[in-house]
Amino acid sequence: MSRLPFQNPNSINAFQFGVDSMTRYIRSWNCSCCGKPVIYDNQEQTINCGCGKTKATFINLTMFKPLPKYDRNIYDQKIEVPIDAAKFVDPDTQTLWISDVNSIFKGNENPRLVLSYVYYPKDDKTQLKLAVKGKFHMEKLCYNLKDPHSWTERLWIMIPIEQIDTILKYVERNPHKLASWC
Repeated sequence: MSRLPFQNPNSINAFQFGVDSMTRYIRSWNCSCCGKPVIYDNQEQTINCGCGKTKATFINLTMFKPLPKYDRNIYDQKIEVPIDAAKFVDPDTQTLWISDVNSIFKGNENPRLVLSYVYYPKDDKTQLKLAVKGKFHMEKLCYNLKDPHSWTERLWIMIPIEQIDTILKYVERNPHKLASWC
């Protein structure tokens, strides 16, 4: 049976120094008044839900589960659609990162767009997250005459027109209404 990092007596981690790496926790059930998730922030020592924010110095965390610091996916259902290309420019290193179906250098790098909904409890915001996965290659910006620091765009995602319907069906779902997911 494997041990968790904080169960290993030889490992040094945040728990040994009294600092919890997870600062936000979500209660197992929603607020009975507003119906929104109940979030406890152990750094600020507050409880937050749709009713407002309340100071709470002692909370029994047995009914709470930790929320990761980033990308709090609120639904397991994600969609992954093939795209033609994704490009990102890094002006500091003068490079362009590219994942392309028809790359003349690397062949098919299988770029895919992943859509999912994430929740940020601090401002009680639900957001649509777009992520690109696939193999990437790097090209130096040697053919450009314009300084990349002055570019107004830094990221390009080329979506084939055939995938637009799939993306729109996912985006039309309201993550706060269960009926829209059936």
